Amino acid sequence: MSFNSNSKDFFPGELVYISLDHAISPDGFMLMGRGIARNYHVYETIQLNNFPSCDDFVGRKIEVRDNHPAIIIEKVGRPLRINPRDEFDYYDVYDVLIEDRVFQVFRYLLVRDKD
Repeated sequence: MSFNSNSKDFFPGELVYISLDHAISPDGFMLMGRGIARNYHVYETIQLNNFPSCDDFVGRKIEVRDNHPAIIIEKVGRPLRINPRDEFDYYDVYDVLIEDRVFQVFRYLLVRDKD
């Protein structure tokens, strides 16, 4: 399998990092949960048929820190209410492995290299 490091898509097994600098999309939508103590969470499931709404994140959650490592499992898709054009690919959702559990994360939160 050939891998292009400039590719926008991630591949299964790739090590990535969660960037808290990207917790809010360029369009102003919150892309992860945020607690009262200003801590951030990712969830088991992102409701692709609802996003953006007030009930987007469901299931088990895990607190993440900036540059938290994750491993790509697969690309899940994009929320139905988000334009399918390539320029909105930051809303693509991936299943990722974090601490032996699978969670869903928006592409915009994922980076290849730690800052």
